[in-house]
Amino acid sequence: MGIEITSFIALLGAAGLAIGMAFSGALGNNADEVMILFFIPFIVEGFIDAQGEKGIIKEMHIFNTVVLTADNRAMLLPNGPLANGNIVNYTREDIRRVDLVFGFNYGGNYDKVRGVIRTILINDSRLLEEPAPFIALSSLEDSSVNVTVRPWCKTSDYWGIHYDMQENIYKEFAKNNIGIPFPQMDVHLKKEA
Repeated sequence: MGIEITSFIALLGAAGLAIGMAFSGALGNNADEVMILFFIPFIVEGFIDAQGEKGIIKEMHIFNTVVLTADNRAMLLPNGPLANGNIVNYTREDIRRVDLVFGFNYGGNYDKVRGVIRTILINDSRLLEEPAPFIALSSLEDSSVNVTVRPWCKTSDYWGIHYDMQENIYKEFAKNNIGIPFPQMDVHLKKEA
């Protein structure tokens, strides 16, 4: 036909590139939003930690996810950044490990402390036998000897066990004369002659 199409194709290519770059952010966010709904990394009523916020998923929409925080604030988290960030899903698995650390005074009897903790664990029917609970002397700190305790439980029992264990350990340590340490400093004064 006698029309030079090379420059026409180059012009169309440049225009397509400019339009693509202009829409790249919006199209990328829409893709991220769809990915959240497609892969579903969490469920409604699940508990997550994402974008610096912790809470229960109340609603999932194409552009945002509604999270209810512990103090009853409704947070709208945009799905684009949510899809690109880290998400900790606390309720996805059926069981969880409760990580606790208890300190007792230097000079205390570690075997007695371990026995008191083991008795508390055995008497709590919410704790699982398998995986077996872990108890170990974990560190010698400035003011305390620390024991790490890691029992397993159903995810739904996690917070009840977490708080009950703190209370039970405190009461049993007091009942068994096991000193609970607090930060302290010894000062030695010397009399000058």
